[in-house]
Amino acid sequence: MDLGLKDAVVIVQGGSRGMGLAAAERFAAEGAKIGIIGRTQSDLDTAVQKLQALGASDAAGFRADIQNTAEVNTAFQAIGARWHHINSLVNAAGPEIVLGFEDLSDQDWFDSVDIGAFVNVDGGSDFI
Repeated sequence: MDLGLKDAVVIVQGGSRGMGLAAAERFAAEGAKIGIIGRTQSDLDTAVQKLQALGASDAAGFRADIQNTAEVNTAFQAIGARWHHINSLVNAAGPEIVLGFEDLSDQDWFDSVDIGAFVNVDGGSDFI
């Protein structure tokens, strides 16, 4: 199915594994340019190779802990230098909790929302 995403710039935070990688794979199959943000360089490198093999018109990994404002700013500066714009941002990062649904506490849910929705960017770049 052609979703019209060829060469669109899609950034997926938390995109080196799990649901974030699954989302990035779908965008790659459509021929999008994919930037993934994650904490572990080896995971990013492996994911970028997979995205390129799936058909991404360009793919790059940007190492950053999204709870660290300086690292997030550095990642987005590099993204801006590479592509100059973003068409879509997917927030897929979350805490690494290995529990069943019924075992999650209220705090687990709050942590998940905080990590996934409140990315620490200070707006210090013209790109952001």
